[in-house]
Order: sequence, then C-alpha cells, then structure tokens
Amino acid sequence: MRLLHLALSTLGYGETLIGVSLADQLRAADVESHFVVTERGRGVLASSGHGHTVIDPAMGRLARLIVDDVVADFAPDALVLDDYFTFCGVLEDHFGLDPWFVEEYGRPILPIDIWEWENTDFTIDCAPGRGFDVSKRILDFDAHLRPVPVAHVDPAGSARGFPYRLWPRPPRRSDRNRDALRTQLGVSARDRLVVLTLAQWQRGRTGSTLVADLLTSYLNELDDRVHYVLVGAGADDFAALPAERTHRLPQCGPDPFGELLGAADLMVTLNVGSTSLARAVLAGLDAVVISNSATVLDPPLYPFRMWPMGAHDFLEPLLRANPYTDAFVSAQLLDADAVVNALEATLHDAPTRQRLAEARTGYQATVATLPPTCEVFDQAARLAGLTL
Repeated sequence: MRLLHLALSTLGYGETLIGVSLADQLRAADVESHFVVTERGRGVLASSGHGHTVIDPAMGRLARLIVDDVVADFAPDALVLDDYFTFCGVLEDHFGLDPWFVEEYGRPILPIDIWEWENTDFTIDCAPGRGFDVSKRILDFDAHLRPVPVAHVDPAGSARGFPYRLWPRPPRRSDRNRDALRTQLGVSARDRLVVLTLAQWQRGRTGSTLVADLLTSYLNELDDRVHYVLVGAGADDFAALPAERTHRLPQCGPDPFGELLGAADLMVTLNVGSTSLARAVLAGLDAVVISNSATVLDPPLYPFRMWPMGAHDFLEPLLRANPYTDAFVSAQLLDADAVVNALEATLHDAPTRQRLAEARTGYQATVATLPPTCEVFDQAARLAGLTL
C-alpha cells in the first residue's frame, strides 16, 4: 500500500512528526509513504527515509499543480491528513486553495484527528467574544486516526475514532548522553535543568509580553541551582532570567530535542496539546503545564490551554477523564503561589516526583494496552475501503 501524507504546518513540526511516526510504524506492514510538506517540515523528513515534496505558500494556488504531479507519479492508494485542522487551515489561509480539491483524486482519505473533533462544536475559542469555526467535513469520513497521547485510549463509544500509539514505545533516556549534554551546558549533578519550548507563532500575540513576564517572575523565584534551556524563537521575551544560568537553543529537530529531554529535570509548557509535552511524559520527564481560565480585560489576557491560540473550552472534552492529565502537574498562570510551588515541588520534592513517576508508569501501561498500530490502521483502513 502507498500512502500520501499531507503535513502542511507552516509554524511548527509537531504535526509532521505525528505523520512520520505513523509512517514509521506502518513500514512493518510494507506500507510506503510519501509526504507533501512545507519548508517547516523539511528537516523532519530529511532523516526519516520517507520520500517528500516541498510546497511553499509563495506558490499560492499553483501549489496544487505540484500535488497533482505527486499523486500522478506516486499513485497513492489513500491520502492521510497530518493533521485535519492544520490541513484545512493552511491550504485555505496560506495557499488560497479550497482544501477539498484532494477529493478529486478519487482516493480514500484518512484524517489524523488530534483533537477528537466529533466531540466538539467545531469552534475554537480564543480572545473573549472571539473564536473561529472549523469545517465539519471530517464527519464525512468513516475513520479518524487519533494519536495517543493526547487522545483518549478509550474512544468513548465513537464508531469512527481509532486511537493508536503515537510512538510504539517510550523513548529511552541514556545516562551517558544525559551526562555529556549537562556537562556541555555547565550543569552539575546538583543542579536542576528546566526546558521551556518557545515557538515563533507564540510571539507578538495579545498578552504575550504579560505571559512571558509572569512566567519569568515565577522562574526567578527558584533557587540558584536551577538552569534554563530556552528552545525556539522567543528567548528574548525571557531576557530577565539569570544570564549565567540560561542557555538558548534554536528550534531543533526531533533527535536533538529528544536528547535534551533526556538531560533535563523538568519541562515547562504553556501548551497542553504539544507533541513536546507528550514526548516528555513518555520519556519519564516531569512536566508543569501552565494554563489560564481567567479573563482580564486590562492587560489583556484571555483563557487558554494552548498559548496563544486559547482553546480553553475547546479542549475540555479531550482532557476530561483523560489519564494523560495525571502524568504532569497543572497550574493556573495567575496563581503565583501555585505555579511557584508546582515548579519547586517537581524539581526538589521527592514525594511529588514519586507520585508523578507512578502516574506516568500507569499511563504508559494504559497506552501499552492499545493494539499494534498496524492493526489499528488496518481496522480504520477497512472502513475507508482499503486493506493492508
């Protein structure tokens, strides 16, 4: 079988990583995959062993001609959307294309459904009184592939949602790599290393300076044994962190980032849905997820679970009764004591760290109950009229 993946994120590589992981797992069933990506996904594909074609928003609607050629040359049996939300938004907003031109190819379409769309009202909340609607076209497809994390292991009665393991096994943490990287950063055995991921798309949004200032103030309350690694494009927003203990890295590929997680003691994130958080949890790394449920008009600040998109109410069904949320600590941005206590406890408090380790082990065991991904994909593909 041949699958053509459309992994079109222009801002991050999480969605591309999800698609590549699926393609990697399907190799065991002799499935050949080819990817259409933007420049942002090129680095992920370069070392993956999967074929890929790059399209650029500067091409505008002419990008369709490139996709037409790929379909003609590669002759896929089906198309995979990595993921549904990104696919819809990027083609329309960045290329000026109606995304559903892909139906004209006459191939079955399997969307990767990160957010369990059929449990939502297809509206993503952002600033107060504002939101944006997403196409309900996904409901026309008989099968949805749901990566775990973040999706529920149990699809809660869905006839079309097929949860599968995002990674076939938890990432390994190498003591040798950990020690070497910490030495390179000047982090001793008694020090603690905190990783904070920062994306370009998170900058320049309403309230972004306030959020960075608040988080910086909380991090600065930690003791002088704590070092910080800022990964990505927003390091300048955290210039008030102690320079001698702050290390800046550009956005890095999956393998270097995995080594960094293996060397760290804690991840801090403002995005509960990020693949970085999922990787940290499965790798056995403590994590603090900071969100906000309050609306403050003066700064301004609005509710969010994915900064700065918002998505506070949108993500409620996905997170409700989801054991994934037990595997990390959650805190509210405007509750200074709660955030600082969460940071200190995950770095230094043995009972807290033990509780989180047990929760992660339990969650990993739950994820391990899922069938092999090839079997899950075969079940989903059959509903779409395909067989492996």
